[in-house]
Amino acid sequence: MRGPLEGIRVFDLTLIMVGPWSTMNLGALGADVIHIERPGILDSSLGGGIPPTINGTSIGHITWNMNKRQLFLDLKAEFDNETARKLLATCDVFVDNMRPGVADRLGLSYEALSEINPRIVYCTICGWGTTGPMADRTAADPRADRDVYEVGDPFPRAVPMLPERAEVRVVRYHYRQTDRVRETLP
Repeated sequence: MRGPLEGIRVFDLTLIMVGPWSTMNLGALGADVIHIERPGILDSSLGGGIPPTINGTSIGHITWNMNKRQLFLDLKAEFDNETARKLLATCDVFVDNMRPGVADRLGLSYEALSEINPRIVYCTICGWGTTGPMADRTAADPRADRDVYEVGDPFPRAVPMLPERAEVRVVRYHYRQTDRVRETLP
């Protein structure tokens, strides 16, 4: 698809809501988004089976992953991890929205990726921040709502942070690299 981000390749390692939504928008802006899925996932589990569904696949999953190519890799397997690293050497952007430390354990930390690709834009989105007492918790909306109420404070101090969305970061980066976006956007 042509657009202001044509020529930008995105390695999309996102799950559920804000991550896939961000990379979907990058694809809508013309980026080549390669979404990574775990092998062996049944269609019924894609998108968590959240209704409504089509043939067992969540409409949310279908929607969030439009404008993307899909690649099945088991990043815990040596061969697939090496395949991912070779692909990452050709990417401009890495996006994940896993709990802090997961990408590091897979060998996909910023430090590791910048060694194989010094120009990579590294975007990580996490609901509770990267430090603090709730950093290791997942933050999909129902879980986040429950966690906030567990605090027991009607005005909780531990609320999900609103990270700068990945597509905003990429567009800002692209502005600094080329005048093409300035010519295309109003």
